[in-house]
Amino acid sequence: MRIRDIIMSDSDFDFDDCVGIANRPLKDFDGFVKGKLVSIDIKNVEFKKPRSKNDFEDDIVQKVFVFSFLIEGKTEDIKMSRMTGTKINTEIKHVKGKGRGSKQEEEYNALTETCLKLGLFDIKDVKEENNQVLIDSLKKSTKEITPDNPIKIKTKLETSESSDFENINIRTIELI
Repeated sequence: MRIRDIIMSDSDFDFDDCVGIANRPLKDFDGFVKGKLVSIDIKNVEFKKPRSKNDFEDDIVQKVFVFSFLIEGKTEDIKMSRMTGTKINTEIKHVKGKGRGSKQEEEYNALTETCLKLGLFDIKDVKEENNQVLIDSLKKSTKEITPDNPIKIKTKLETSESSDFENINIRTIELI
């Protein structure tokens, strides 16, 4: 008996349990998806270091912020998350111009940029380096943001270099 015959003759096979439609992010005409931030957590993450014959260093365990989102999908909401470091940096990391005579965009590190885009920080406090205000604001947000009290957003997705999976592009987040 061949494998194909075994599979086809199996009376326990339920077609409806096995076959379905792939869930993909629901994008609008401009490529934006809608979603909501449902939690901000601090987690320990282990980063593997490449090993060599001369370097036997242990893997590194670091604390990171995990921003958890629910993005509207074609069949159901899709869970996505972004990790950032735990250091707020008020120094501009990069200035990006959009052409002659246009406004330049200032970019901060991932945590600061994410908090600015989500409205957790005020740009005035970042520019004036009100460090305690920024820390207090982030601490308050980690407690207040829940699935019952989310922040609604729209954003574009980006594909990482290491995989074909799409994830949230922090720099395109807009509040709804």
